[in-house]
Amino acid sequence: MIQKLWIEGPLPGANELLGAANNNRFTYGKLKKEWHEIIGWHIKRYRIKPVDRAHFTFRWIEKNMKRDPDNISAGIKVIFDSLVEHGILENDGWKQIEGFTHSFEVGKNPGVEVKITSGEE
Repeated sequence: MIQKLWIEGPLPGANELLGAANNNRFTYGKLKKEWHEIIGWHIKRYRIKPVDRAHFTFRWIEKNMKRDPDNISAGIKVIFDSLVEHGILENDGWKQIEGFTHSFEVGKNPGVEVKITSGEE
């Protein structure tokens, strides 16, 4: 089964996540909660079904090339945590995550397309 999820962005990158965590735990918690709600809304919108184990393909779209790919892809942490929080994955460990790939491009509408490929139907 292949499911697709589009999350409007840009999502917070490594610099934003680390900056919030270093500022204080409340700032990080607020940022994380805010994005979990946004991602949860998209999970419902696209009617994503729970999976036991899957491969994830992330297609990151940015307005420009100012942020480095490693900074951009740190948003994967927020996405996986949200998938667990909203019951799509039981956990984000070795048993549930078969693997993941990333691609990066520049476009007018920043965000990330998440393709979830599982052996389930």
